[in-house]
Amino acid sequence: MDSAILFTGYIYAFAAGLLGTTFFMIVDLQKKITDSSQSELRDMWTFRMIGLRCAFGLGAVTILYFFFQTELLGEGVWPDVSKLGFEAPTREVERGPLKGSTYRLPNQNTSLLIVWSFLAGYSQTFVPRLLSKTTKED
Repeated sequence: MDSAILFTGYIYAFAAGLLGTTFFMIVDLQKKITDSSQSELRDMWTFRMIGLRCAFGLGAVTILYFFFQTELLGEGVWPDVSKLGFEAPTREVERGPLKGSTYRLPNQNTSLLIVWSFLAGYSQTFVPRLLSKTTKED
């Protein structure tokens, strides 16, 4: 197992989780904006609260990433963290500033990691429910 790939996988998970958390906050704001007063919105959306929500989402992604490494979830729709990577180059850029560069798409395990990390960041209950379910099975 290549440790550089695992570290890169964590960066992908981290970024996808942060994006999921951000999406959640935007959707949450859209739901509450019509029913809340200006002072309530100001109190709910302080820098401290935004930071706390981001930290919670990133914490969930971190737990999920290491959960995937333990292989406690078994096989199925979960990524195999030891097999993260990219497919062979699929196409070369023909013009522009990136001329000569090639496109490389993530393999299935990398794509699954990104999707699950986004969901972990977006859903505030996904990782707690997953932990609860796993501890009940033991």
